[in-house]
Amino acid sequence: MWPLPTPTSGSFVTSPDGLWRFGWWADSFFVSQGAGRRRPTRTVHQAPLTTDGLADVWRFMTTNCPGLARNLQVKLARAKVARDSVQHRSAWRAEYKAQRPIASVGDCILLGGYGFEKRFAPGTQCVVDFTEDGIRVCRANVLEPILTSSFSDARALEFSGPGRVREGGGFIGFGLGIPGAIEGLIAADVLNALTTRHSVQTIIRWEASSAEIYLHNGASTPEELRMKLSEVVGRVHTSSEHPRDDVISRLERLRTLQLHGVISDEEFARLKAALLVQRS
Repeated sequence: MWPLPTPTSGSFVTSPDGLWRFGWWADSFFVSQGAGRRRPTRTVHQAPLTTDGLADVWRFMTTNCPGLARNLQVKLARAKVARDSVQHRSAWRAEYKAQRPIASVGDCILLGGYGFEKRFAPGTQCVVDFTEDGIRVCRANVLEPILTSSFSDARALEFSGPGRVREGGGFIGFGLGIPGAIEGLIAADVLNALTTRHSVQTIIRWEASSAEIYLHNGASTPEELRMKLSEVVGRVHTSSEHPRDDVISRLERLRTLQLHGVISDEEFARLKAALLVQRS
């Protein structure tokens, strides 16, 4: 049986056909008939606002108006989910505040990896913190933890991608004669200014013995992140059994960038060829 409601607040639940109503107020539970009709409702069952009274009124509903009992179960289940969600978020926020980060990176999007729950799908907005213990990746806003991993377990922390990318523009002057050419150049400048967009495409990769995560960052270039997180990089202990510059692992990372559209097929082929030349 669910917890007793507070006597100072009332609440009501109606049956699917609108003919029954359950509720409480002051010091008693009640079940009434006629809900939704123009004439006043008629109380057909009443019980004190106690555990025994709640059990009594529940038995009455399941026997005489099961539809009302089902609606009440649905409402209570939804209320429990909402209450648990608030409690979980409070716990996440408290834990988040308890560990002050030594560095943080916002504006991140989860790309993939392993070692965390599959319900965190690619595209989840994240905030990445580095604490005294290691990395902590949480869902943005709600601060729900996605992945935590210690420095002692880390193998690599890498920043890659093309960085700042320019898109659009490319208009050239047009027009006939000198006046037309001048007007065309002005129009081309205006169109280029309106259509040129600059974006940042940076990939953060954290690898540990039991987890690996790829994150996209749209605020800082790889070089900027490397400088910002220089202290963090210094704390990452890499294993001699898993060298960071291994050609196969680097090819796998390039393939990941290609699949997510960060680098083009041509760039992938060029970088792959360069790696294979270095290996030979």
